[in-house]
Amino acid sequence: MEDSIAFLVNWFDKLASIERPYRFIYYPYDQSIEIIDLKTRKQALKRIKQDAIRQEDLFVGNYLDIYGKRYKITDYADQSTKDQLFSRKEKTFALIKPDAYQHIGKIFDIIIANGFQINRALMLRLTPDFAQLLFPQQSQQQQQQKNQHLDLIKFLCSDVVVGLEIIGENSIERMQLIAGPDSPTLARESQDENERMSIRAVFGTDGMKNAIYVSKDQAGYAKEIETFFNDKLIKDSGAYPAVLNNCTLCLIKPHAIQQGVSGKIIDKILEEGFEISALQTFFLDRTTAEDFFELYKGVLPDYVSLIDQMVSGPCIALEIRQDNVVGSFKKLCGAYDPRIGASKGREGDTIRQLYGVDRVRNAVHCTDLAEEGQLECEYFFVLIQEKKVPGTQ
Repeated sequence: MEDSIAFLVNWFDKLASIERPYRFIYYPYDQSIEIIDLKTRKQALKRIKQDAIRQEDLFVGNYLDIYGKRYKITDYADQSTKDQLFSRKEKTFALIKPDAYQHIGKIFDIIIANGFQINRALMLRLTPDFAQLLFPQQSQQQQQQKNQHLDLIKFLCSDVVVGLEIIGENSIERMQLIAGPDSPTLARESQDENERMSIRAVFGTDGMKNAIYVSKDQAGYAKEIETFFNDKLIKDSGAYPAVLNNCTLCLIKPHAIQQGVSGKIIDKILEEGFEISALQTFFLDRTTAEDFFELYKGVLPDYVSLIDQMVSGPCIALEIRQDNVVGSFKKLCGAYDPRIGASKGREGDTIRQLYGVDRVRNAVHCTDLAEEGQLECEYFFVLIQEKKVPGTQ
């Protein structure tokens, strides 16, 4: 019998306002998928090769965008699948601290290079109350420890932070090793090469300004992830950092995230002197993608393929700021078709030439017209947040 793994998934039928249950089957040998309607016991999707879905995307709680429909993985469909995958996949939480702002992309890249998947990323500007909820003071602390804790809270609120939900094998323990010892100085002086190459050794300064925090255990992860990504808490505290002036929008497309180059793109943007004032992972459904790209309908020959790409997985939205930012950032992104420069024998140093593939898989979307920069940023960082557009998270 051919090897396969299976999950229970739900699709929300908006017209009927009900969740419809399915069995999702994945065949690792040829990356093909099949979907069975659990109510009718008939095929909802005949077996077909689907390169956009990878085995590492298959874990409980994740979303799969398949031909315009968004399925949520709710459970393992059988014991065999659970035995194969359950022990390997684990979630953890990491927080990139204010001192490591300039190195956000590099830290993304290190995490991805170590085989992890960044399932969610969100930039916030913490308030003292929010930071206290995330890192509560222990009642048994001595006065010196209390003072250190207050200093930590003040530091975390001094500038933006980026929270990450990370998925991978044995992620809690392994991310602690990749982060390194709390003291960057001790990490750099360590006899252990892994500690000398750790995130804190490379980017940290001292015990507080040590670039990154990572969850200590499963209980800590669960509380921290629930607090940091809590929509109501974020909204009530005004923690969304988007400035919404002198700005342009960048969307890192799903294929670039799947190819593991999102960190490189973020690093390129920061290295070129642009400010990233807001950052968030979004999972777009077809309705939302079509609404946002409506102006391209009938104008762009690849419009349908563009929408297919934007719903094929998560994208990362960035609010980019600088003087005359729309034009200068558009220049950094490069020609819409990344093959144009290559066909003329030019190496090119634009984002699309470095990380794009073709007109649809061209790494990033960027705002075209100066007057639309603020509007496009408002769509992602205001409208979606306020209306909770279905199919996003």
